[in-house]
Amino acid sequence: MSAADRLQPDAERIMERCDALARLSAQPDGLTRVFLSPQQRAAAELVCGWMREAGMQARTDAIGNVVGRYRSEEHTSELQSHHDLVC
Repeated sequence: MSAADRLQPDAERIMERCDALARLSAQPDGLTRVFLSPQQRAAAELVCGWMREAGMQARTDAIGNVVGRYRSEEHTSELQSHHDLVC
């Protein structure tokens, strides 16, 4: 799959990624991923990996937010995300 193909919306891939994040829960019968928990750290690593696959520079900042950047000579785009949750 080319880099351009990986950037195109794909419902199946989106759902697979949602399911992968949902498996990173502190509760087996629910979805709980609290701030700075092992599950939140694992989710950050997973999201960083997906960002890198898409060609971004990715890192986790000092408080656990995922930060991804696309850089070119013309501009820089940055995405930031938090992914702790309780459902």
